[in-house]
Amino acid sequence: MARLFFALWPGPETRDSLLKIRDTLPADCGRLISANNLHITLVFLGEVNAEKAECVMDRARQLSIKPVTLILDNIGWWNKTQVVWLAPAHIPEEIPIFVAELAAASTRCSVRLDQRPYRPHVTLARGVRRKPVLHSVIPVQWPVRGFSLIQSQTIPGGSSYKEIWSSP
Repeated sequence: MARLFFALWPGPETRDSLLKIRDTLPADCGRLISANNLHITLVFLGEVNAEKAECVMDRARQLSIKPVTLILDNIGWWNKTQVVWLAPAHIPEEIPIFVAELAAASTRCSVRLDQRPYRPHVTLARGVRRKPVLHSVIPVQWPVRGFSLIQSQTIPGGSSYKEIWSSP
């Protein structure tokens, strides 16, 4: 069994821009997300066996995301999940359309998906118990040209994400 999700995986320039924002968070702002774990989840698959993982990957290979630039310009905090996040104020229609395609492909492989509404965001910090003072940010332009399948592994102090496949 492997814990998997599809994600937008940032290139070096986008990652650097995200890190600049993350590094401006207040000192008491929980656990900062490591540079190697910054991403935007598209579809969370959860724990899947090897057969389902192969099925999902085969179906994903048949899909392509339309190139778009995502503008991450909205920073905030969710009390329930205790995370500080960066998100687009405006979501280009290509993103939710593609998420629906990926979700449909995954369910055809008998993967049960979370039914919550899709809210694209980058988690910058976890374990943020009270609302931090957040300032406006310089928007991050994220050129979306592909997507990745990521494996999440629990390690002491959090999670480690490993890209196991990416679209051409």
